[in-house]
Amino acid sequence: FAVSLKYACYEDAVGTKLRVTAKNNSLEGIIRKAHIPQPRQRPTRISKKRFVQTFTTDQLGEIRLEAGRTRLAIQAVHKTGRGICDVHSLILKRID
Repeated sequence: FAVSLKYACYEDAVGTKLRVTAKNNSLEGIIRKAHIPQPRQRPTRISKKRFVQTFTTDQLGEIRLEAGRTRLAIQAVHKTGRGICDVHSLILKRID
């Protein structure tokens, strides 16, 4: 499976190394670009202002997954700044 990360992060997080693990298989990838979105106001019918955060997608690498249910884990292996990133989702795409 090709593994992509949908995230937002500041400049100081570029270069952070992440590990994605599934049972006995894992991959390591690096955050290669910063994404600092401007707040976007969400349309609403009430007077209260609500905002939506936007994210960018970057490919981390490939991992082999066995058939059946498994638990995926994401962890930071090396942190370059004060924070890491806001993770929206992990995207898996089957490679044939």
